[in-house]
Amino acid sequence: AALWVSLLMSKNLSKPIVQITNSASKMAKGDYAANFESGSYAEINELAQTLNYAAQEISKVDTLRNDLIANVSHDLRTPLTMIKAYAEMIRDLSGDKPEKRNEHLGVIIQETDRLSALVSNMLELSKLQSGTMSIEYSKFGLEGFVESVLLRYQHLSEMDGFEFMYESDGDCICYGDRAKLEQVMYNFVNNAINYSGDSRKIII
Repeated sequence: AALWVSLLMSKNLSKPIVQITNSASKMAKGDYAANFESGSYAEINELAQTLNYAAQEISKVDTLRNDLIANVSHDLRTPLTMIKAYAEMIRDLSGDKPEKRNEHLGVIIQETDRLSALVSNMLELSKLQSGTMSIEYSKFGLEGFVESVLLRYQHLSEMDGFEFMYESDGDCICYGDRAKLEQVMYNFVNNAINYSGDSRKIII
């Protein structure tokens, strides 16, 4: 009888441990949906709960990382495209025209600064999604803000025949994070350019 009881207790104790071990092996291979089943003992239940919580948190971090990579890649593409385009304009058009050349070099410098800022703040998206990102509020005029963004696209008007039309009901004062709103505005304009088809007309 004692042997039978010992075997039964051993089976009841070892089964959840084996299950937890198997689930831990799955999680180690990247399967964060692995479920840790509890057993008949409080210590095993606590271990299963702890490991389930750890799997959920690791899964969140993995999702944030993938989202971060996708969004940063999208944001970095714009200044890199701008820098390339204006460098080509200097090579092909404005190299011998000091005024135009300096204007184009100014845009390259601005876009390089913006690229540096994006690289320095690569974790901003993960901070936003985790609720720890800080917003740098300031007041600024919306018309000047939009016009400063559109100035960067002048090369598309000169080289590719794009026409940018800015329609406004009058200026208004915005209160927000100008740098982050610039990223949003650039993405809007870029999407409009990419999907404009043959019209070459972008209306803001």
